[in-house]
Amino acid sequence: MTGQQGLPVSEIISHHQNKEVFIPFTISQTFPFPSGNYVITYTIHDTNLGSSFDVVKEITITED
Repeated sequence: MTGQQGLPVSEIISHHQNKEVFIPFTISQTFPFPSGNYVITYTIHDTNLGSSFDVVKEITITED
């Protein structure tokens, strides 16, 4: 439904191998999604290693 590519992640300088990074990300919509179960998949590309991985989140939208 949507996607963002090429989001810059600041260069991290450290004396120790980094094991985590915070990536602020916002999803917005013009019209509300219908009630139901959804799966959001974020694909993270590591340009230094040339690899990628998915972060999968299951969400449920309910009516108020």
